[in-house]
Amino acid sequence: MVQHLRARRLRVGDAVSVGDGTGRVVRATIAELDREEVRFSQAGEVVIVPPRSYPVRVASFLPSRERLGWLVAKLAELGVDVFQPLVGPQDRRGGAAPSPSELDRLARVAREAAQQAEQPWVLRIEKPRELSAVVEDEWAIADPEGGELPARVRTVVIGPESGRLELVGAYPRVRLPGGILRVETAAVVAGALLVAFRDGIFDTER
Repeated sequence: MVQHLRARRLRVGDAVSVGDGTGRVVRATIAELDREEVRFSQAGEVVIVPPRSYPVRVASFLPSRERLGWLVAKLAELGVDVFQPLVGPQDRRGGAAPSPSELDRLARVAREAAQQAEQPWVLRIEKPRELSAVVEDEWAIADPEGGELPARVRTVVIGPESGRLELVGAYPRVRLPGGILRVETAAVVAGALLVAFRDGIFDTER
């Protein structure tokens, strides 16, 4: 929090919005700010931001540690609700699941990104799971040869960098903008599409 405030060059007396990451936001002023902590003075009533019409999720196999942090930050900025890390035999690189300390780091990255973007909710990061253990009816798989994003889809699955994802079942395959995307790029593009459709940014009749 202190680092975020300093990065934005905020000082004592400046007005800010303070939230708990679950839709509760209040206007406040910075009362004290030093190297290690900050104290706020409440300047308004707590506002409950109406919940989103439905949650959207990106489920993805994992890139490198540095690129994974970038992926999480961008999903948090966009307003994606859930990130589901995927592990399993489909990833022929043999990618290991993030450790508990790495998941803690990613949660911190998500909080800081939500603060930067002034998102009232913070991206929730689930424990790493195999795809077969979490896939549901409203999921779709990103595929360069796929079709349009169906209206009922709430989650897009990003496969591993090692190859095309094969999954038993009649799950729709959706084509993302661009060419053959890196894992983290595909995840962010998928998140942006899901949020845009949910929030009514696209004119679907064009």
